[in-house]
Amino acid sequence: MTSIRYTTTLCCLMLMFACGESTAEAVQEEPPANETLNAEPEARRVLERALEAMGGSDARDRIESTRANARISVGQTSSKYEILTRRPGAFLVRQQINGLGEMEIGCDGTTAWRSDPPDGRLTSMPLKQAAEALRSFDFQALLRDMDRRFHGATLGEPREIDKIQCDHVELFDGTNRISAYFDQRTGLLRAFDVKGEDSRPMLRRVTIESWSEPGTSEFLWARELRIKQPGATLRAEYRSVTFNDVAESNFELPIGITPAPDPIPEPAPTSNETTSEETSNPTSEAAPERS
Repeated sequence: MTSIRYTTTLCCLMLMFACGESTAEAVQEEPPANETLNAEPEARRVLERALEAMGGSDARDRIESTRANARISVGQTSSKYEILTRRPGAFLVRQQINGLGEMEIGCDGTTAWRSDPPDGRLTSMPLKQAAEALRSFDFQALLRDMDRRFHGATLGEPREIDKIQCDHVELFDGTNRISAYFDQRTGLLRAFDVKGEDSRPMLRRVTIESWSEPGTSEFLWARELRIKQPGATLRAEYRSVTFNDVAESNFELPIGITPAPDPIPEPAPTSNETTSEETSNPTSEAAPERS
């Protein structure tokens, strides 16, 4: 039972980094299609080259849905999971925990739910919490959207990572900071260090050991990763990542989950209500009285 609990914990903690503050709106809205804010020109060029090496901005914009299958392991303990996403804001994460069963977190864009092993009991889930869970698991989305997800980027000194010379970009969003290293030969991301505030040490090093083969899909994806963090080294292997093959029917609400109510609109002011301007200056539109 200890190993099962550890597997569950490591899968939830593996990629909870560099996300910034998630909000309910972040689940439903597309990331802003603009360049990295406050990015130095040299840093922006490195990010643009990485995006182009993966497939380019046009190919990214054509992605309406994704399907990823992966396995995470530490020592002899492993867990596999599947992630389905579809615009705008629908997703499904299924995690198979050896010896215990399947955990599921889903969202149809407005209503989120989860089911937990061993009995698969369904419960509603706050939309913000569901968004954070998706960001924790969907590592491929982080790679695709580095130029969108962070508020700033600066160019650092080149570094050698596993004998590969890399360009170095510091990325930050006000809460999190990562040092990203891009292969100077291919332009692709080679590794990054996840950091907290200046007073905190490095939280983990993520190394991308291999990418998918060019020409096998419209957009490249990371195939094998090594995640070194305090107390453990994890390995993640993506068996497959495919695009635009996920139907809307995958995100239908399970029986027993009630749709979230629509937000209540702000009431319009009634005719007898006065504005603050009228209250503070009641004679602004009145003609002056004659004596």
